[in-house]
Amino acid sequence: MKFRFINVLEKDKNKKGDLFGRLMGDLFHSLGYDQPRLNIHKSGREVDLQAIHRLEKKIAIAECKAHSEPIGGDDLNKFVGVVDAEKRKLKKDKFQKGFSIVAYFISISGFRESAVEQEIDTGHNRVILVRPYQIAEELTNGKIVASIETAIASIKVSKSLSIEQNFDLLAHEKGWIWVLYYSNNGGQARRILFWYMLMGMY
Repeated sequence: MKFRFINVLEKDKNKKGDLFGRLMGDLFHSLGYDQPRLNIHKSGREVDLQAIHRLEKKIAIAECKAHSEPIGGDDLNKFVGVVDAEKRKLKKDKFQKGFSIVAYFISISGFRESAVEQEIDTGHNRVILVRPYQIAEELTNGKIVASIETAIASIKVSKSLSIEQNFDLLAHEKGWIWVLYYSNNGGQARRILFWYMLMGMY
């Protein structure tokens, strides 16, 4: 089976970004971070998400984009400027001595090839690029959502229906939803759309 995309179920542009950012707290919990702070306004810049690792001296700084178009190099460079400012600030912080900043750029539409090449050219050490399928994988690995196999096994359908190969993940204000597609006639006529609600497990 093949994962296709993440869709944020919110029409309002600002609310869509806020919802996606809030749900990214699930992702960072699965990566070992405490519940993050969101939409932090600072002098001359804004940080979408910031979290401290539960065991290691690491601070995550993240940009979370729920745009329909892939992210380009300009957006990455702008975020790198924010990260550099945070690193300079951290060096002066006596209470977080020994901490390091890990930068994540999360995009549900992926990244333009030029942006990926740009990061390769810089040695892959500026920003961790997080794509939709990686979000889904980490949410599953971190037990935030059930596996797709568990979702499929939990649904009882007619023997005349067969599951399609593609599946999606929806971001909803109440949590994450796997979308499984079933059809008859060998996949020629899609008949049923199942939504399997998966709430946070921690």
